[in-house]
Amino acid sequence: MRLTHQAAALCWLVAAAVTTCKAQDAAAVYEPLMNGGAAVPEARGVWQSRGYGWMIALDSSGMTVYQASKADCSMDPRTDAFIKQFLYRQKNAPQNQLIIVQYPGENRYVFDRINRLPEACTRGNWGAKRLFEHFAASYQEQYAFFKVRNFDWKERVKSARALVTDRTSPRILFAIFSDMLDSLGDVHVGLDATFRGEPVVFRTGRGRTLDRLNEQALTSRQSPADMKAHWLAAYQQGVREDVLHLQWHQASGGKVVWGSIGADIGYINVSSVENFTAGSLEDNIRFINALLDRILTELGGVKSMILDVTNNSGGYDRLAREIAGHFAAARVPAYSKQAYGAQDVSPDAFYAEPSVGRRFTGPTYLLTSDVTVSGGEILTMTMRVLPNVTQVGTATRGALSDRLTKVLPDGSDFSISNEIYLDPHGVLFEGTGVPPHQSLEIFPAENLEGGHAKAVQQLVAQIRAGTVSRPRE
Repeated sequence: MRLTHQAAALCWLVAAAVTTCKAQDAAAVYEPLMNGGAAVPEARGVWQSRGYGWMIALDSSGMTVYQASKADCSMDPRTDAFIKQFLYRQKNAPQNQLIIVQYPGENRYVFDRINRLPEACTRGNWGAKRLFEHFAASYQEQYAFFKVRNFDWKERVKSARALVTDRTSPRILFAIFSDMLDSLGDVHVGLDATFRGEPVVFRTGRGRTLDRLNEQALTSRQSPADMKAHWLAAYQQGVREDVLHLQWHQASGGKVVWGSIGADIGYINVSSVENFTAGSLEDNIRFINALLDRILTELGGVKSMILDVTNNSGGYDRLAREIAGHFAAARVPAYSKQAYGAQDVSPDAFYAEPSVGRRFTGPTYLLTSDVTVSGGEILTMTMRVLPNVTQVGTATRGALSDRLTKVLPDGSDFSISNEIYLDPHGVLFEGTGVPPHQSLEIFPAENLEGGHAKAVQQLVAQIRAGTVSRPRE
């Protein structure tokens, strides 16, 4: 789907001559937002975000975060999580504006100073009706893709509102919320709660392959978790035995597996873009760059490379871009990112940047599937803009937005997809997935367990025959 997005287009024009879009350029100077548990003096006060539905209070005792909607406001108890997310502030931000990033060079969270917290943020007495209205308004204001997914949220809210009374129990309210979101088909949308010590979860948007696994589990009277674990084990076995013929190496507990296929083709399988090592995002950046330097050194001499992300569960955009940089010969626009409803905030522009370490810039084949999701899709977007990369397989899941999680005062939480990712041509892949340059079935219905290894072998044959093609864009 193509979106008309004047700000995004302007950002790309400006960014052709500078490091990033103007509001995120090299002139930005950052410092830690918190110092010894206290907010830095310049940032103290009450702030309201543009997009995201946040209010934050910063003072000498720390940070308090509130989830705000037009219907209500509630305190979020996850202070530690937000301290890790709101790590740095831009020192040279405009007056009465707070610009926060998790890490310099990542997307900006823009806040405006306000005089005081709304009274609703500190008011108690949360009954079912009040919880319902806060929940419904949060999705209405923050969820970015109701039109894309052809989903009538207002009608769902209208129908559900009639079911909620002051006597509605938390368990029934959870069921009502689940029914409101059912069939949305977005893996980043979910609900979590605990009732009488038992966790209860609602998820949607598993994708075709995982839905087929669930259907097989139902038919064979196995649990979906056991069926998925068996499928994953077969996938991993196929990589190590059928693709790499037991000549493989791995790191990060198997999140990265590599080896050569003959003397001419290198193979790297990446199943996540997070937690490659214990520690911070900065620690993971260093780790994955050092690992790829090692891998590409070991695979030196190959003529072609397969980067396989057909079973990638996602993670950090930054780590996805770091991986892509090891296949980039030059700096290329990759995507823009903007929060839904963030008024007067220009999109943040991101690039495939050549790594300062070891690089492979020969013919590279990016293998994707509908199990490639979230951060794996950001890796896909960043890789496919490189002229030496051909994306092969099936479309990705179509869930690119980060997960915006909000906690309700009853202890339950829900997540929202609120960020719009566009490719350099203004194309939105949310809901549809990132399409391949050349189609290849990865997980056929008749062979969910063994189809992947056969697909890799088929791709290898096509590479050697010179029949893999990338259409001219």
